[in-house]
Amino acid sequence: MAVPTSVQAPIRFVLTSHVEEHSARPAADTYADLFAQVALVERYGFDALWLAEHHFGAQAGRVSQPLLVALAAAERTTRLNVGTSLIVLPLHHPVQIAEQLATLDILTGGRLSIGFGSGSAPHEFAGLGVSFDGAVRHPRFREALEVLERAWSGEPFRYEGQQFQIPAAQLVPRPERALRDFAWLGAMSKETAAMAGEFGYGLQLPRGLTAEQYAPVLAAYRTALRDRWGLHAPERVAIARCVYVGADDETALAEAGPSIAQFYQHSKNYDPSKPIPPAAELVERLRFIVGGPERCARDIAELQAATGLTHLSIQPVWHGLSQAATMASLRRFGEDVIPRLAEVGQLVADD
Repeated sequence: MAVPTSVQAPIRFVLTSHVEEHSARPAADTYADLFAQVALVERYGFDALWLAEHHFGAQAGRVSQPLLVALAAAERTTRLNVGTSLIVLPLHHPVQIAEQLATLDILTGGRLSIGFGSGSAPHEFAGLGVSFDGAVRHPRFREALEVLERAWSGEPFRYEGQQFQIPAAQLVPRPERALRDFAWLGAMSKETAAMAGEFGYGLQLPRGLTAEQYAPVLAAYRTALRDRWGLHAPERVAIARCVYVGADDETALAEAGPSIAQFYQHSKNYDPSKPIPPAAELVERLRFIVGGPERCARDIAELQAATGLTHLSIQPVWHGLSQAATMASLRRFGEDVIPRLAEVGQLVADD
């Protein structure tokens, strides 16, 4: 992987949410919590809100229609971009998605930031009558992207593929921006990362991995991007992290520790026959960013230095973390972490 050259470039921050609900509250209350978080992070200059598409309560998510929630968030803000991480594209017809995105981009004044993914939950596909078989799903994902690109020209088009056959269509309303301006692909395979580079999209990488684990995927993305769009093609790389900022390191672990343990108990690596490790060890295992402002700023700067990320996708709430704690953490992030990053980033670069 090429050594990142943008260590000192300002990072853009994204609020990422599965809109989880674990206490059986009304959905309206859960959405209200989200919109309070959205209003707060806009004040601190966050770039975007990304929502995860989940069906039938998967991962306790309350957003089966993320574009509707994105529109509601846009109506409550003036500058924040809104979109997804991710739309599960194989679950949809790409022309209908193109229509929705073109409409939303106009209604939001050009504030869409949309991530597409191929999906990872078989039961969600089964519930919507779509094959999860990789031999079908992966070609369907590729074809859907090709249809989106053709439709997005606004000109009459045709498409003849294995998954989609479109004899004649024209997208209405006519798009006002190129998809490359605001589209991303979610990936952890080199093949999908290369596809993101080929289309000129941004790359969204999942939480929970080290810089070394991201390296081959990043290399595939950067190689494909430059091969298709030239050596100076601007790249967009987002890496996801669960983040909790406390007054100091010890307080942060004490406040977030019980919820981190709950997160771990719902992870695929949890072994109920073994004791739950201490919070500090779980933070390291899960690749969370947890601590006081100085610690969090340094962890972010080190991740950027190692990967060249341009966007940090922050998940500020998970099972067991209250709205009050989430809002306090976001305030500290905006008021105490962001202002420290330039100084800490220089220290990291000089190490």
